[in-house]
Amino acid sequence: MAAAAADGGGFHFICQAFFLTAHALHIGPVRSMTHLESDLAHNIHFLRSHVSQAEAMLQELTNPGERAMAQVALSRGKAQLDYLQARYQAFLTVLLDPALVADVLAFYRLMAAWLTSLATGVSGPSGAAVLSLPLPEPAPQAFTCMPEYFVEDMCSVLLFVSRFAPQLLSSAADGAGVRLDEFAVFFTTLMASPQYIRSAFLRSKLSEVLELWLPQNEGDELTGRSAFRRIRGPSGPAAELAALFNCHPLVVQHLTPVLVRLYNDIEHTEREGAFYFKFNMRTTIANILRYLWAQQHHRAVWLKAVRDEEYRGNSERFANMLLNDLTYLLDEALKLLKLLREAEDTRADETRWAAMSREDRDELVRMQERNGQNLTAMIRSATSVIDTLNFITEEADTTRTLLQPHMVERLRDSLNYFLKYLVGPERRQLRVRNPEKYNFNARELLRGLVTVYLHVDSIDRAIAANSGGGAAAPVFAAAVGGDKRSFKPEYLLEALAVLDAGGLMSVGQREQLESLSQRALAASSVAEAEDEVMGEDVPEEFLCAIMSTVMKDPVMLPSGVVVDRPSILRHLLSDNTDPFSRLPLTEAQLVPVEDLAARIAEWRRTRTH
Repeated sequence: MAAAAADGGGFHFICQAFFLTAHALHIGPVRSMTHLESDLAHNIHFLRSHVSQAEAMLQELTNPGERAMAQVALSRGKAQLDYLQARYQAFLTVLLDPALVADVLAFYRLMAAWLTSLATGVSGPSGAAVLSLPLPEPAPQAFTCMPEYFVEDMCSVLLFVSRFAPQLLSSAADGAGVRLDEFAVFFTTLMASPQYIRSAFLRSKLSEVLELWLPQNEGDELTGRSAFRRIRGPSGPAAELAALFNCHPLVVQHLTPVLVRLYNDIEHTEREGAFYFKFNMRTTIANILRYLWAQQHHRAVWLKAVRDEEYRGNSERFANMLLNDLTYLLDEALKLLKLLREAEDTRADETRWAAMSREDRDELVRMQERNGQNLTAMIRSATSVIDTLNFITEEADTTRTLLQPHMVERLRDSLNYFLKYLVGPERRQLRVRNPEKYNFNARELLRGLVTVYLHVDSIDRAIAANSGGGAAAPVFAAAVGGDKRSFKPEYLLEALAVLDAGGLMSVGQREQLESLSQRALAASSVAEAEDEVMGEDVPEEFLCAIMSTVMKDPVMLPSGVVVDRPSILRHLLSDNTDPFSRLPLTEAQLVPVEDLAARIAEWRRTRTH
């Protein structure tokens, strides 16, 4: 292609056929697959829900005229649903023809290999094995000239086949015979090189394919993970991809750091509906990371990357995004649970329900259905975040990131706040009928939160014990007890009682949680005593301009404002600007104010002695 363009000649037949085939697939089978999964599936789901609601409403109507009208509307809805379901099955029959799938997959395998060669300048398995990622910038001009839909269509086809007919992906004789390693290498290479594919949405779609190919762990259906994945057993694409994940040097060396970075980058996607899309994509990435964490060599790569960054960089942003998502998702879930409880109470009150107009009742039922769907999605994503926090806090290196001064308070704020709702007086607001309908299991959520408490506390104490001479004191229990907004020692003990009653805690966990509660209570008492000693006449210059708390490590911003270092570092994790001037800001621009720090330390000393 490049040679033809250089000498001014026309493109040869194979080149023309390649691009025409790509475009024909784009406007033909790929568009049909997208239509099937989005428009048709959405319409069927909507109509099925509408028919169910209409049947329920019909049972409640007593007026003969209203019943007749409702029966006609119900019959029309059922007829339309039957038509759409028949259309859906017809599309599936055509699009999943084994011969068609084999040809389409073979074409996109060729495209993956060719685009990899175009981007890297190397070809073949041996060349891919020695690649250094991320790829150098700028991207080759020939690669940048390729339509973005080449990659998006490839993902759409692989997602479609993986969901509806994963057996056709097998390289066995009765399958499509496609090699999966070239796809995985292509995906890893491009996910690692954001300047080659700038769209975080498209890079996340690459990860979605890999998530569907992961071997399915026992119990995944019970936890709501990987709802589409149906690939099991020691053979077929599951085994092939498992071997690839664990054996290909490029994948082993780069996939985990790439996914951690992608988890962060999704925050800035500008695609329509991106706010809710990012939670789905992060759940997908978390599922892959969970699988990779269980593989020793992938975990080793992850931990080395964290150490190389000195617990900052991508690992710190990853931890921050987890806490951001946990806070938002559980907060929204709590609001939705309250709304569902109110709707259930209204429908259960026969007097109030009978007094409502038919339009108001229909609207209430629709709103209840919509809130239930949103709650299911929120709980699924929140469970994924808690699960991710659970496994990354099993290791000291990944937990150190959360124990930094500017992170540990964020962690405790999230944990304490939701612990209060799960075991405090507020938990009565969370009771709804049939919570399993929304995958809401308060006890399992509580178990996940408590596991994070225990993991972080255990690592924190181990780090302090191994620091030599007690130079580093544990910080987590003190942070938990220092939370003036949500912490109460009885909440941890109530959590212990709830989980113990369900047989969900071992003897060791029970003892550790009791110990954490006691140490947090002691820290809370110390903090209260310190506040009383400090009094309210704190010199203005000693207060952080962001949090209005007494500073421990004051730093000056380029705008001239003095703040506490942990406060501004927390701000920079989400916003790389000076909060007072809105100009770009980096950590390197923070200037320690040592004389002020010394005066604050002396003031503290005189107040406490």
